[in-house]
Amino acid sequence: MPAFHDGISRGEKAAGGLKSGRVEVDGDAPVTPNNADIGKHLYSLFSPELAQSCPDAWFEIAYSDVAAGDVNKAATFNVFEIKEAADFAEEKSSAGHNVYVSPALRQGERPPGGRAKAEHVLTAAFAWAEYDGAGDDKRIEAILRERNLKPAVVVTTGTIPHPRRHLYFKLDGDVTPEKLKAANTSLMKLLGSDAVHNTSRVMRLAGSISYPPPRKRERGYVIELVALHTASDARAYQVDHFIGLAGETSGKTSNGADHSRDGPRTDDEIVALLEASKVAGQWHNAIRDAIATMIGRGWSDLAIRLACARYCEFADVDHDLDALIKGGREKWNRPDPNQPGDDDPEKKDDPWPVLDGAAYHGLVGEIVSLFKPHTESDPVGILLQILVVFGNIIGHSPYYLVEGDQHHSNLFVALVGTSSKGRKGTSSGRVRSITKGADEFWSIERCVSGLSSGEGLINAVRDEVKKWNTKEKIEEIVDPGVKDKRLMVEEQEFAGALAVMERHGNTISTVIRNAWDDRRLQTMTKSSPLTATKAHISIVAHITEAETRSRLTRTDMANGFANRFLFCCVRRSGFLPHGGNLDETKLMEMAGQFKEAVDFAKNAGRVTMTKAAAEAWTLVYPELSAEKPGLLGAVIARAEAQTIRLAQLYALFDRKHAIDVVHLEAAIAVWTYCEASAIRIFGDSLGDPVADEILRALRRTKNGMSRTEIRDLFARHGRVDQIAAALATLLAFGKARFEERRTSGRPVEMWFAVTEKGR
Repeated sequence: MPAFHDGISRGEKAAGGLKSGRVEVDGDAPVTPNNADIGKHLYSLFSPELAQSCPDAWFEIAYSDVAAGDVNKAATFNVFEIKEAADFAEEKSSAGHNVYVSPALRQGERPPGGRAKAEHVLTAAFAWAEYDGAGDDKRIEAILRERNLKPAVVVTTGTIPHPRRHLYFKLDGDVTPEKLKAANTSLMKLLGSDAVHNTSRVMRLAGSISYPPPRKRERGYVIELVALHTASDARAYQVDHFIGLAGETSGKTSNGADHSRDGPRTDDEIVALLEASKVAGQWHNAIRDAIATMIGRGWSDLAIRLACARYCEFADVDHDLDALIKGGREKWNRPDPNQPGDDDPEKKDDPWPVLDGAAYHGLVGEIVSLFKPHTESDPVGILLQILVVFGNIIGHSPYYLVEGDQHHSNLFVALVGTSSKGRKGTSSGRVRSITKGADEFWSIERCVSGLSSGEGLINAVRDEVKKWNTKEKIEEIVDPGVKDKRLMVEEQEFAGALAVMERHGNTISTVIRNAWDDRRLQTMTKSSPLTATKAHISIVAHITEAETRSRLTRTDMANGFANRFLFCCVRRSGFLPHGGNLDETKLMEMAGQFKEAVDFAKNAGRVTMTKAAAEAWTLVYPELSAEKPGLLGAVIARAEAQTIRLAQLYALFDRKHAIDVVHLEAAIAVWTYCEASAIRIFGDSLGDPVADEILRALRRTKNGMSRTEIRDLFARHGRVDQIAAALATLLAFGKARFEERRTSGRPVEMWFAVTEKGR
C-alpha cells in the first residue's frame, strides 16, 4: 500500500491569514479553494452510477464559522447537482468558512437551512474513518498494511503540526444505514480512530481551506488547503467484510474507550498512560485516553487536573488540559459530578434571577422586543450585548465625572450559561445585524475575538512610536500605531482565558483592569515597550457557571479583576429549529434609529445628571456602595460605578446629555439582575477550588466525612498539604467543623458542613 502522502498536492503547505478570499502564504503564492478537487471529491462520493440508482437523493454541503465552531448550517443539493454544490462550497470557503460534505446520501424532505438527521440517511458508496492525533499517521498506515486494506480516497485536512486525514473505503453490496454504521464502527475500532461512525456525519471537503480556530492556532495549527488523493487500484470491499472487522481488533479507540475490555482501566493503567505522555509526540493521545477513562470512572474535573498536573507544561491550569476535559465531558455527556446540577439540593435556594421591566427602557428595549420572538438567546443576554456594543462603538468622547475620575462608556460583561449549550454566543449575531450599519469601519476592523495576552491587547490599541534619527537629526515615526482606539473583544471561551491568566508572567489581568479604569496601558519589556493611551476596550465573554466557579480564583476576586465584569446569567429562551423569521423592514428601521443614537453619542462629551436623578441617586447610593462581606462582596464591589456607566448608556441611547430618573431606574434594574446572578454563581464560594469542592461534598452528607473520604473526592490525587490548607480555610471562615471519634484504633477526624444554626 502506498504511503498516504504520495501524490498529495502542494497546497498542504499553506499557512497564513485570510485576505479577500485568499490565504496569503509566506514565501509562496496565495492559496485559494481548489474547485477541481472539490468537484473530484464530490464525484468520488456520488458517482454517476450511484446517482442513477438514487435519482431523488440529495446531499449536504455544511459550513461553520471559525469562531463559533458549530457546524449547524448547510445547503442541500440533488445527487446530480455536483457542479452547483462545488461552486457553493468554493464560495463559502473563500469567505472564510470551514466546509464539509455528507459522505452518505440523504432522502426525504429536506430540512430548511439546517442539518440533516440520522433518519434522512439513505446509503453511501464508502465507509469512512478519521484521525487527527500526533503519531496516528504511521500507526494507522501500519495497521492497514497488515490487514491489506487500502482506502480509495484520502482527504488530508492538514499536516501541521502533524498529519490529519479522512480515509474512505469503497463498499460493495446492499449498504443500508444500519450496515453503514456497523461498518464505520468496526473500522473505528480496528484503527483506534476518532468517533465519526454516525451515518449523518459530515466530513471535511477536499479542495476547501481548513481554518483552525484560535485555540488550535495557539497550539501550532495553521491554515491549509484540504488535499485530495485517490487510488484507482483500491478495490471495493463487501460491506459485511467491514462489519466483520469488529471481531478481529484489539478494540482500542482514540477516544479512550477499549471495546475488548470487561471494565475500565485500572489505576496502574491510567498511570502508565500518563507516563507515556512524556514520550515526544504522544502527549495529546496519552492524556486524552487517560482523561476519557477518568471521566468514565466518575472523577471530578479537579481530580483529573490534579492527576494530570505533573504531566502538563502549565500544571493543573494548562489550557490544553482544560480543552481535553471539556471535550471528553461533552462527547460522552458526563458532567462534572462535583458541580451542582439543576436537581442538586445546593441549588434549590438559588432561583434564576429576574430582570425588572425598567431595564427595557427606550430603544434598547425596542431592539430586544424585535429580536425576542426570533431567537433562542436569552433576552437579558441580548440587552447586555447591545449596551456593551453601543458603549464601544460611540468611543471615548462621552464620560461621567465622579470626583475627578472620568467614567467612559466601556463595559465588561460575562454571559454565564448553565451549560455550554446555553445559546450564549448566538445572541451576538442578532446584535451585529443592528450595529453593522452604524459604523462599517468599526464592524470590520475594531471587533476581534480572543483574549490570550496583555501584550496582544495593548498591541491592538497601541500608540504611535517615534525614534530620534541621530544621523538626520530628526524624529522619525517607526510605528504609526493604531489611530482608532476602540476595540470590541468577544471571548467565546472565557474559561480558557482565565486559565491562561493563572500562568506565571501573564499580564492580561492587569491590562484588563487598567483598561476598565481608563489608565495608560503599557508593557515593561525593554527591547520593544508598548503603550496605549485613551484606549476604549469593551469585552463580552462567554462561560458556564461551573467554569466560573472553578476558574475565578481568590486572587481574581481580591485584586478587582472580577468586579470589573458584570456577571449575567443567561439560558436558552426557546427552541427555534428554523431560526425565526425576522421582518427585514423592521430590522432596517431599528438599525437606522441605532445609528442616529450612535451619531449623537460619539460627540456627546461630558454627561451630567438631572436634579431629579441626582436626588434619586442620593437615596440609592448608600445601599449600592455599602461594603458586603466575603468573596461575593469582592465580586460586586463596584456596584455604584457599574450603575453609573449603565445609566450613562441609557441616557445616550435617548440622545440626552443628562442622566434622568428613568435612565437611573433602568441601570439599577440591570445591576440588580447582575448582582443576583453573582449570588447564584458564587454564593458563599471561597475562591479556592479544593475548599469549595470539599464544602459541596460535606453539604451533601449528614454523616460527615473522614479525611480519607475527603481525599477520595480527588481520586487520591489531591496533595495532603492542599487538602489540609483547604480544611483550614473552611474552618477559618466558619464553613466547616470537625470532631474526633474514638475507634478501636486511632481516633478518626470527622468533618461536617456548618449550617445556619452553627451545626
